[in-house]
Amino acid sequence: MFVPDLTMAQQEHIPEFVRDRISLLENTTIRMVNSKFVIAEQSPNYYVYSVAEEYDPEQMSAFGYNTCVKIGDPAGFFASLCRCFRHHARSGALHRCVYMPRDVPHTAQHGIHPALIKDPSYARQKEWRFVWEPTGTNIRPVVLRCRKLSRHCSLVV
Repeated sequence: MFVPDLTMAQQEHIPEFVRDRISLLENTTIRMVNSKFVIAEQSPNYYVYSVAEEYDPEQMSAFGYNTCVKIGDPAGFFASLCRCFRHHARSGALHRCVYMPRDVPHTAQHGIHPALIKDPSYARQKEWRFVWEPTGTNIRPVVLRCRKLSRHCSLVV
């Protein structure tokens, strides 16, 4: 988080994210100019399944892929996927990725989960992520064999 210019004369004026690290003595004023605070973002591990909102042959090529699958029935697809994945994770939800820098002004209250934030340089991907909470602590990659998913898909290329 960056602070372009902030004057603090009372403990309440200190931004919440650094309040436990800075204390003001009585009759003290602190001024911060062009300051940057780096805070490690901690969140639990999640399983994530990513899809693109639209077909983009240039993005596909950049990833080294030569085949694209269109999900014709997203609701049916993700319902089937969740049923196949139920032994690995609890309920999940589909979210659009938010393309924004991780460096934000100290006044920003975006409330966006870290699993959904991507750098603006990736905005062309138009990514959606289905995010699940694992049922156990030993999270690892999972390859699912779920034939019912194919009902909701078709090949584009």
